[in-house]
Amino acid sequence: MTADASVSSDASCPAPGEEQNFAAACKASGGTETDGICVCSKTICDVGIVCNFETKQCANAGEAGGECTEETPSVCTNSPAGIGIVKECQNGHKVNYSCQTVSCNEAGDACGECNNISDEQSCFNSPNLIGQLTKCSNGRKVKESCGANSCNEYECGKCKNYTLVCENDEETGVGEVRECQSGQSGKTFTKCPNVSCKGDTPACGECLNGELKCTEDSNNNAIMWRCIDGKWARLRNKLDPIDPDYSCRAECRISASLSDRNVNCWWHFQDNPEKYDEYCDGCDPCAGVGGYEFYTYDWEFNPCYDAERCAALTEEEDPDYPPFRMPVHPKTFKVTDECLAKGEDCPYKTITGYNYLKGDKSIPQEPFDFDLTNHTHHVSCNAEKTRFGKCHNSLQTCVNESYHSNGYIIQCINGALSDYDGNSDGIACHCKGSSGNAAVCYTRKNCFKNSTAVFGEDLCNYPQKDEGGNGDLNN
Repeated sequence: MTADASVSSDASCPAPGEEQNFAAACKASGGTETDGICVCSKTICDVGIVCNFETKQCANAGEAGGECTEETPSVCTNSPAGIGIVKECQNGHKVNYSCQTVSCNEAGDACGECNNISDEQSCFNSPNLIGQLTKCSNGRKVKESCGANSCNEYECGKCKNYTLVCENDEETGVGEVRECQSGQSGKTFTKCPNVSCKGDTPACGECLNGELKCTEDSNNNAIMWRCIDGKWARLRNKLDPIDPDYSCRAECRISASLSDRNVNCWWHFQDNPEKYDEYCDGCDPCAGVGGYEFYTYDWEFNPCYDAERCAALTEEEDPDYPPFRMPVHPKTFKVTDECLAKGEDCPYKTITGYNYLKGDKSIPQEPFDFDLTNHTHHVSCNAEKTRFGKCHNSLQTCVNESYHSNGYIIQCINGALSDYDGNSDGIACHCKGSSGNAAVCYTRKNCFKNSTAVFGEDLCNYPQKDEGGNGDLNN
C-alpha cells in the first residue's frame, strides 16, 4: 500500500463515533487534529483529509491546490471562529495552512498576532484612573484610551472613578447624584427634589424634564418655557413680534402702513421672485391675505403671504407656543383659518349682541366672533402659570346685548374669562339697571360712569356713590 492509500477521499464530516478514529489517523499521518480538521505542516486540509505520510503535506494538496508561481500573492481569510486560513504558493502548488489560533493580519496576506473573536479585550486603569482598553482588531493588538472615563470590568465605563455623576430615572425623570465606582454610578449622594439632572453637570437642575411653565412680559403677554436638561428653555418662534429673534423688515410687517407695504416691500420682489427670501425671511407667511387684487385697498394685505411656506412652517411650530396670529378677521369678524388650526387654543368667543365694531344700527343684534386678545394678538398665562390661557388680561369690554339695551361685560383674569354668576356662559356679569339708569354700557369698558370695581358682580352693579347719571354707549 502506498502512502496515499491511507487517505480517505470522503469529504463528509466524520460521524460522532468516528471522531476519535479520525484524530488518531491524523496524528499517525504526522498532523494535528483541530476541530475535526487535520492540520499538516501548518496547512489546513480539506474535511476528512489527513497528511501524506512522506511529504507531511495534505494528502490532496497537489490535486486541489492548482499550479502557481512565486508571484502569486498570498491570501488570508478568517474562519467563522476568527482563525486565519492562508493560501499561498509552495513549490509551484497552492496550499492552505492554518494560523492555528490567531486571525489574519490587517493586510490580509498572512497570520496576525491575536484572534479577533476569541481573544478577550481587557481594560486597566492608569494611575490617574483613566481606563485603557486593549483588544484584537484585524489580528493586531491595539490600545485605546477610555477618554475621561475609568474601566468597567472589560470595557470603558461611563464616568471617572470617585467623581460625581447625575442620572435621571427612566420612568420618573427625577435625577439622582451618585459617586462613580468601577466606571459607573454607584453610591447615592443626593436624590433630586422632583427635578432632573442639570445637563452634563453632576448636580440637580431646576425643573423636571418635559415640564411646561408660563411667565408674562411687562404687557401681560404669555411666554412659554419647557424644561430641557434640567433647565428652563424659552419656546421660540421667530415669526412672532415678541420673540427675541423676530427679524421681519419693518416695511413688510402687517403692522406697517399700507403704503410702506405696497411701495417699500411688495414692489421690491413682485417682479423678481428671487428677492422673496431676501425681504420675507422672518416675516409670517400665514397672517393676513396675499395677492395682487388686495394690495391697493386691504389693510390686512401681507406682501409675504405664502400658503405653501405657511403650511411647511406651521407643521414645524411648537404646539405649546402661545397663539399670536389675529384670531378674528377685522372686517368679517369671523375666526381666521390660522387661528382655527389651533383648535381649543384659538382665543375667541362667539357672542350675541350689537356688533359695535361693525357699527351698523340696522342690525341691532347678531352673533359674531369676539377677539379675546383684545387685538393684542397674544394671551396671558393661566392661573397656575403652567400654560398660556384663553384670553389676555387686558380684556374688559362692555357689549350691549342688542342696540340700546341690556349691557354685559366680558372680562379676562388669569387668562380665563370671568363668570361671576357661574352659569358657564363666559360672561362676567350683566349690567344692573336702577331708577334713572338704564342697564346699558356707559363706556366701552364699564356699565357705569364712575365704576371702580375690578372684579365680581360689582362690575355690573350700580356704584355706591352718586355717579352723576348714566349714559348709553351704542356706537
